Amino acid sequence: MRRFLFILVALLAIAPFALAQETHVVPGVELEQTLEDAAATRRQNEADLERLMEHEEVEQAAAEAGLDLEQVRQAVPQLDDETLAELSARARELENDIAGGFIGGIVIMLILILIIAVLLAVYVID
Repeated sequence: MRRFLFILVALLAIAPFALAQETHVVPGVELEQTLEDAAATRRQNEADLERLMEHEEVEQAAAEAGLDLEQVRQAVPQLDDETLAELSARARELENDIAGGFIGGIVIMLILILIIAVLLAVYVID
């Protein structure tokens, strides 16, 4: 009887550890998919900013303001994900304005603000 009780107590003591090893908070496949999605979103956001900087109007506005777009291009990968997402959303809006033919002074000013925001976000963080 003592032996039976000893085995029972030992099994009850070990059982929680065995169960804890089997269950994971986040399955590996789900974690991998989340990381892949985040990387794809980041690549898309970087591409949105690059596409905006390829517009002739943006190049002209940057040149008139004395800003180097190559420096901005180099700064983009250094942005954190949140800042990159915000700037990318603004870039898409500006690109829609340019595509719609609305390239007035306000849009040029917004383009310059966007470019300066990229530079500040990178260099202030560093």
